Amino acid sequence: MLSAIFNNSAFADVAAAAHRLLAPGTGREQITTRMVASATGRSDSVVRPVMLRLVKAGLLQMEPKSENGRGAQYFTRTHSERWRALIDLVASVTQMPADLYEGSKDSE
Repeated sequence: MLSAIFNNSAFADVAAAAHRLLAPGTGREQITTRMVASATGRSDSVVRPVMLRLVKAGLLQMEPKSENGRGAQYFTRTHSERWRALIDLVASVTQMPADLYEGSKDSE
């Protein structure tokens, strides 16, 4: 069912993990593909396309890399209202308890 709705079975896991990693109590403003992959137990090669889809949708923003272009790619969350709608949909479709998705910046 998840792959039919999101066109990727990892999408819900990645979105939920990104949401939790960026929760206010974590002290994080940025995340990387590696951080999300570790949180989901999925490989970077599975997580990265989902992260890029979230960028294309305007829900995450890619931060500029260092001058030499090397190192981790950092992402920040944008459009908190749309992000909240995405997380609400993910929670509904996955039937996960709401507390797994709490911590949104827009709930502060």
